[in-house]
Amino acid sequence: NAPHLEDLHVAGHAPICKSSDTDNQHYVETLENIAPLRMLDIAACGLDEHFAANLPNLLPNLEELHASQNPSLQRLSATFSEITTLAVASCGFVQWSHVDELNTNFPKLLRLRFGNDHPLVTNIGPSETRAFLIARLPNLIQLNGADIKPKERIEAEKRYLRVALAHQLENRQKHNFGLDQNIAITRLDELTRNYPEVLAAHERARASSAPGLGHQGLSASFLTIHLRSVAAASADAPIATEQLPASTKISLLKRICAKRFDLPTQDQLLYFKMDDDAMPLHLDNDDASLAYFGVVDGSTIDIAQKLL
Repeated sequence: NAPHLEDLHVAGHAPICKSSDTDNQHYVETLENIAPLRMLDIAACGLDEHFAANLPNLLPNLEELHASQNPSLQRLSATFSEITTLAVASCGFVQWSHVDELNTNFPKLLRLRFGNDHPLVTNIGPSETRAFLIARLPNLIQLNGADIKPKERIEAEKRYLRVALAHQLENRQKHNFGLDQNIAITRLDELTRNYPEVLAAHERARASSAPGLGHQGLSASFLTIHLRSVAAASADAPIATEQLPASTKISLLKRICAKRFDLPTQDQLLYFKMDDDAMPLHLDNDDASLAYFGVVDGSTIDIAQKLL
């Protein structure tokens, strides 16, 4: 018994947390004897959703839960009323709706370590992952060890809203942002109220789509895009202007830039600013389209060179 223990580290002691393990009763009894525990580190312990569901009852005072490197952990469906810090990097989240659940199941959550290697985010870039997590979890003040500044939150929410509106319009399912989930719809409505200028820009883009395109909408409209090199070798090159469909993938845009500025695609970093005061947005998903990133007619995209 350790009735006064507040921190417990058992990381790496797999498979003590597997719900199918008949020896778990001893582990449960151990946790019952340390109910005052405030920090529990069970990273790489074979934790799954079923065993995690027992933790709130066993450890009602828990404030920090470190459960990274548990690939069988696909969601946390129980309510952890006191936890402010949660680490679930390298776990098995596969649905955005399970991310949304953190809003209700962790009402005091302020700091999250999620990482970039869940099945949910393997097909999108790290900047997208960070933006979508910030937008969907409005109470976070820190993500993956980095503080979330007010300006970053505004830009992340605007970015998510642009993508969500385009996704909703075209009914794309490739990236599965969870827009069919009620909690996502609720957040979408909130962001639309908070950023009416984003909705207005989206409606203008819809209205300017070529006539007769029907349901193709934004992806079928053409955009005038200005390409500007900020790479040292081609910084003096004139700005190039291209007429491209909004559905143009970033991979194709990089090939165009390679011809224009003699910079190999693998060495390129593409950035876009939503407006003059916005933070630069890294176009870091080669399979995504210009419309996906919210690029609009008349936008300027900067092409930088990766540092070795």
